[in-house]
Amino acid sequence: MNTLRARLLVLAAVVAVAVASLLDPIAQDPRYHAFADDRAGAGLPNVANVASNLPFVLVGALGLWRARRAARSRLPLLVFFGGVFLTGFGSAWYHLAPDNARLVWDRLPLGASCMALLCVVIDRRLGVVPARRLLVPFVLFGLGSVAWWAWGDMRGVGDLRAYGLAQFFPVLGIVVLLWPLPQQGAPGAAGGPAARTAGVAGDEEAAGAADVSGRPDGLTAILCRMLLFYVAAKLAEHWDGEVYEVGLVVSGHTLKHLFAAAAAASLLPLAAPRAPSTEAPAGLSASARRR
Repeated sequence: MNTLRARLLVLAAVVAVAVASLLDPIAQDPRYHAFADDRAGAGLPNVANVASNLPFVLVGALGLWRARRAARSRLPLLVFFGGVFLTGFGSAWYHLAPDNARLVWDRLPLGASCMALLCVVIDRRLGVVPARRLLVPFVLFGLGSVAWWAWGDMRGVGDLRAYGLAQFFPVLGIVVLLWPLPQQGAPGAAGGPAARTAGVAGDEEAAGAADVSGRPDGLTAILCRMLLFYVAAKLAEHWDGEVYEVGLVVSGHTLKHLFAAAAAASLLPLAAPRAPSTEAPAGLSASARRR
């Protein structure tokens, strides 16, 4: 089952890269920086779009604190929540005076976070070893995709295709890894192959982790909530002006920040700490264990 999921993930990556390579280079639209809500307040320009980055900082800090003692996926979770934390500062800096040069500092931590999140799911679905092997190259690709666009943009030939892959391929990869697959000889049965290779079952269950049998599990529920918030953030971003015109209270881009922070917050259960062991040391008698 894990082998099939791994092959499907590789196939999805090949298809995504092929599609991106067939597209014409994508330049940054200058109109992207023209946000609907440009009101100033508290001495800050674009105050709503600046201040709405505070949830990223709070969620990122909490996630970093929890991920230090996470039962599983500790390193990719630290990278993910570290990126969320830095996105709050990078995005706030960008919105103070939106332009392409400042947008780099918004996108750099975001690119790293997206790729690290995919490694978290790979850890839960395919195992610790592939997640560890892929974390560094994936994160470097996320950072490099932004650097590639920024370098090209300075020369007037900026291309966002690689950054698009860094942001949207993890979503496709997560869907592939979560998709229920037909059971083959009850692989999750006690003593079966999955049971022997899944690791410490209690740790995985506590973290909402790997269930390769295709049945719904805690990880699926957590990531589905995250994807719903992510889609809401993208829709709010797309309808920035339309949302603002409804009541002139908050713009779609401000809501995008809040929905995106909620998406990151929905992943906090994945950083659940390892449960303390209740097993008695080996060699103790039954009566000693009862005491």
